Amino acid sequence: MEKFFKAPDEFSTEDYLGTIANPYHFRSWWNSIQALSKDNYSQRAQFYQRALQYLPGSYKLWYSFIKESRRFVKQQQFSVINDPEHYDIVNEIFERALVYMTKMPKIWLDFAKFMSKQLRVTDTRKIYDRALVALPVTQHQLIWDQYIIWASSLEDYTETACNIYRRYIDFKPEDTEYYVDYLLKNENLEEALDLYLKILEDDGFVSAKGKTRYQLWMELCEFIAKNPQRCNFQQPEAIIRHGIRKYTDEVGKLWIYLAEYYIRLGLFGRARDVFEEALATITTARDFGIIFNSYMKFEEQMVEEEDQDEDEDDDENDVEDQIDMLINLAFKDVPERQHDLESDQETDKVKLTHEDKMNAKFFRLENLIQRRPFLMSNTVLRQNPHNVYEWLNRIQLCQDDPYLAIKTYTEAITTVDPAQAFGKPSKIWISFAHFYEQNDDDLENANLILHKASQLNYKSYDELANIYCCWAEMQLRHKNYESALLVMQQACTANRPHKGRKEEKDDGHQKTNSLYNNLKCWSFYVDLLESISTVENTKSAYERMMQLKIATPQTILNYARFLQQNNYFEESYRVYERAIGLFDWPHLYEIWGCYLSSIIERYSDAKVERIRDLFEQVLKTAPSKQAKLFYYMYADFEEHFGLINHAMKIYDRACKDLDKEEKFEVYNMQIAKAAEFYGIQKTRQLFERAFELLQGEELIQVGLRFAKMERKLGEINRARAIYQHLSQYCNPRIKINEDQFWNIWEKFEVYHGNEDTYSDYMRAKRTVELRYSVINPIASLNMESSKLAQIEMENDLKEIS
Repeated sequence: MEKFFKAPDEFSTEDYLGTIANPYHFRSWWNSIQALSKDNYSQRAQFYQRALQYLPGSYKLWYSFIKESRRFVKQQQFSVINDPEHYDIVNEIFERALVYMTKMPKIWLDFAKFMSKQLRVTDTRKIYDRALVALPVTQHQLIWDQYIIWASSLEDYTETACNIYRRYIDFKPEDTEYYVDYLLKNENLEEALDLYLKILEDDGFVSAKGKTRYQLWMELCEFIAKNPQRCNFQQPEAIIRHGIRKYTDEVGKLWIYLAEYYIRLGLFGRARDVFEEALATITTARDFGIIFNSYMKFEEQMVEEEDQDEDEDDDENDVEDQIDMLINLAFKDVPERQHDLESDQETDKVKLTHEDKMNAKFFRLENLIQRRPFLMSNTVLRQNPHNVYEWLNRIQLCQDDPYLAIKTYTEAITTVDPAQAFGKPSKIWISFAHFYEQNDDDLENANLILHKASQLNYKSYDELANIYCCWAEMQLRHKNYESALLVMQQACTANRPHKGRKEEKDDGHQKTNSLYNNLKCWSFYVDLLESISTVENTKSAYERMMQLKIATPQTILNYARFLQQNNYFEESYRVYERAIGLFDWPHLYEIWGCYLSSIIERYSDAKVERIRDLFEQVLKTAPSKQAKLFYYMYADFEEHFGLINHAMKIYDRACKDLDKEEKFEVYNMQIAKAAEFYGIQKTRQLFERAFELLQGEELIQVGLRFAKMERKLGEINRARAIYQHLSQYCNPRIKINEDQFWNIWEKFEVYHGNEDTYSDYMRAKRTVELRYSVINPIASLNMESSKLAQIEMENDLKEIS
């Protein structure tokens, strides 16, 4: 290949295309080289060398010369082993170029890459090192990027690659993780572990891969768990436990790694201790699920391995002896293991059969499954020991064991602080009392528990009221009526601040913190007095409620009903009167209704004027939406015990005062009453007035009813006039209107009319149809109302026929 690389002094005039007028002009040389054929490498190489003799500092000439030389060697397919001299010539060109281009990183990188393809590891490493020395530090990253890739590809030169990586992480410490990955890939676990510890000890370390410190801890702990024999430091457990203390929210996997560490060492008892400790300290359901499932798999695997090795007991004993010997040697200087070794030695003195071992392992597995609800409950309670709902759930788990249930109740009431409780702590006390009540009817302890519960400071007075009410109910179940009364009397009548509770302010006034104004307690108290006490005591309790202004409308109704049952009618009416001054609408609706019904039932026609005054009073204050019932009651009262004229005037007032939606119903009622008591003339007047006040669907229905009445009386012309009047409000194009009104009118003309009247009917229909085709309907029919009127229409057709 030397013929392609002649020395510059051997060139003749025939070796180049023409004489160069200015040998120091780059463009002349470059144009001459580009004019040569690219297939004639020998001639181009001669020109490159001639040009570089005059322009040794030209980067473009050197780079193009090197590039074409490498391409030529590649095209000729020279072998690195059989033809090394050809590669040496290109290497020499690189060396000559680097004499002048020492600050050009691209040439250094190409030279190192070309040398690496020749499988010259040492020479390649030296080129990279020379490049790092020659180039400024700002360009070192360009060299290191390729240098590290090449070092990672060295399979048989691991130590060389490690030395390169060590130098690199000194230059760029944040890429230490890549070195750790390389060490793990090549199973250099000891140095990888040292680097992990170094990374985690450095508080200022920033991961190049974007990993958090928790993820780095997880990788380190996973490494320790999977390679316990190769951890050459003294406290691998301390590292994992430090991570558990540091990352309290994500400790499930860390506990599993610690257990796996002991499992791989063959210390199964110690692994169980780790699982139990983890289940006793975690605080989240997610960690509990992870650890418990791993614990279950471990126990199941122990059972399966014992079953598979049933026929290999002798060999297994030999292996266990060897493992125990290795463990004793490995941990003889560790203080934490001395107790375990002594326990193992004592256990070895007792020889267990294979069946005993299987039973023990099955017992462990079954016991773990049975303990799961309790372990889960412990986890939730560690998260919040004042969680009332979880304590109640835990109590349900202990119902089959009275001793354990009492222990759980005691622990719950001593742990839960009512001021910090999530839920109602009174439920725990009440449940505890019911437990004693249901078991051997131990009423004495139940009363003691509820008494202690009544002394606590709850966030809400309703909880304290619930305690007293349940206490009284328990006394009633055992027929201790006097005791129940005393309990509720203590809750309601003691006007004193509750023990240990500060006084609160309500609207600028101090409010005493007791149950003397609690509605729930008073309602239960008066119900109890009604059942088992005297009338005077009950009346006093009701009066006290009204004085304290805690009485509700229902309380007033109950009080009045109680007085009436005991024949205190006038007192009950006074109670109603007092309630009318205490409450507003709509709460007065029920009170007035009961008041008026009661006084009408008792006095009827004896005190008409008094009852009329009450009706007038209620109608003056009642809102229009709630006055309809009282108008009906007033009119009905006048109808039965007063004057019919008064009743009709009341209906008139209702039509004026009530809302538009309720007027139609009142008109129908008034028309029916007029037809019953006054006859046709009065009824016609009411129908005619309805035509003036009503509109839309309501007007159509009243008009059809009016026409029906006139037809029955034989007033055919009157009925026809009504139909003629109603036609202007009915659109024949709407099917509902056609079925409802126009068919009725047509049938009417068929049975009672002649050709002229029928022509008038058709003319009216066409006129209305034409009018509705130009403008929108004045009133469109409602679908639901039309269905109701359809029944009336069918009846009319039957009567006409």
